[in-house]
Amino acid sequence: MALAIVAMTALPVAAAGAGDNASVKAVDEIAAAERSFSGMSVEKNMRDAFVEFLADDGIIFRPLAVVGKPIWQARTPTKATLIWEPGIAEASAAGDLGWDTGPWEFRPPADSTGAPPPADQIGHGYFTSVWAKQPNGRWRVAFDCGTSNAKPEHGGLGEVKFEAKPEHAWAKGLKKTARARANLVAIERLYARDAKQQGAAALDTWGTSDLRFNREGDYPAQGRDAAKAATHAAADLVRFVPSGSRVSESDDLGYTFGVVERMAARSEAPDSSVYLHVWRKEADHRWRMAAIVENPLKK
Repeated sequence: MALAIVAMTALPVAAAGAGDNASVKAVDEIAAAERSFSGMSVEKNMRDAFVEFLADDGIIFRPLAVVGKPIWQARTPTKATLIWEPGIAEASAAGDLGWDTGPWEFRPPADSTGAPPPADQIGHGYFTSVWAKQPNGRWRVAFDCGTSNAKPEHGGLGEVKFEAKPEHAWAKGLKKTARARANLVAIERLYARDAKQQGAAALDTWGTSDLRFNREGDYPAQGRDAAKAATHAAADLVRFVPSGSRVSESDDLGYTFGVVERMAARSEAPDSSVYLHVWRKEADHRWRMAAIVENPLKK
C-alpha cells in the first residue's frame, strides 16, 4: 500500500501447522479482527473503534495501566486518522488468548484547504496487542500498547509480510483449571532476579530465540541477540514491579505488565517505564518471554 489511507480488509492469512490445532484458527481470527479494528478506525473514527474492540476489562497505558474502555468512551471523536496492520501473531493451543504486533501510522486531519498533512506531522510506530476470546466467541483486546519511532525505511505500513508464530502443538488439546496454571508473576520475579544480577545476559535464559523488543523511540529489535544489544546499554540495576497477569487455559501463553525501574548507579534516581511481557511456554515446558514492550514514564 502507498501512503494513501485505506481500510485494511480482513484477508485470510496462512498459518503454519496442522489445521486441527485451535491455535492455527485463532491466529487467523486475531489477524482478521485486528484488520477489522483498523478498518473501523479509518472508516468511522478511532474513538468508536477502540470502544468496540477493547474488552470491557481491557488495559491500556495512560501512562500507568488502566481499564481502557471508559477512557476512550470519554473522548471526542476526531477526524485524525490512525491505521495499522498486524505483522506477527501468535495464539495459545486452547485458542483463547493471543497477541500480535505491527506498524501503525497516525495522520492529523487535513487543513481547511483539504491538503494532506506534511510528512513531519505524520506519526509512526508499532503496536502490541493481546487478544482474548470472549464468551460470545468474539475476539477483543485485553491489553493494548504501542511505541513510536521515526518513519521506517522498510517494513512499514503497507509493506508488512504477515508471519504466524509457531503453533503450540505440544499443548494441543490441553486445558487446565485456573488454579493449575502457571503463576507468571512469580516466574517474572525469577527473571527480575536474574536481570538484576546479569543485566541483558539474563535474556539468554529468559528470552525466546524470536524475542521481539519494542521500546519507545526505537525501531523494534527482532531476535534474542538484537534484544540483548538493545538492552545492553540499560542500567546496571533493574527492578520489576508487576501489576497484573493472565494465562491461557492451555497454560502455554500469557502476559504480565507493570513498572520497571532502571538505575545506572545506586546514587541516581530510577528511570521508570511501564512494561508488557508476553510469555510463551515452549516445548521444554520452560516459560520464556516472546515479546517485551517498554514505554518510559515522564520524570
